[in-house]
Amino acid sequence: MEYLLLLALAALLLAQHMQHRALQERVRRLEERLDSLADSTGHQEYKSYYIDEKLQNKLKQMKQEGQIVQAVKRLREQTGLDLVQARQLVERL
Repeated sequence: MEYLLLLALAALLLAQHMQHRALQERVRRLEERLDSLADSTGHQEYKSYYIDEKLQNKLKQMKQEGQIVQAVKRLREQTGLDLVQARQLVERL
């Protein structure tokens, strides 16, 4: 009986994981489409990772002060970028 419950729980967790991954992939594709539309229409402010001038200046200041980790963290909080993307963006500033 316990094995049956464990098996059912494992199957449920696997199904949830697969659904989560599918949703993540869908969001990624939608963000790519949004970014493409923003580029083609000249509306950079609609990009999924848009950084306004105020935040950009603050990130540059933090980078100059050697607070790269804090700058990456702040960027991730503001934009939802993953760690690698945020780090690359901060390095390019």
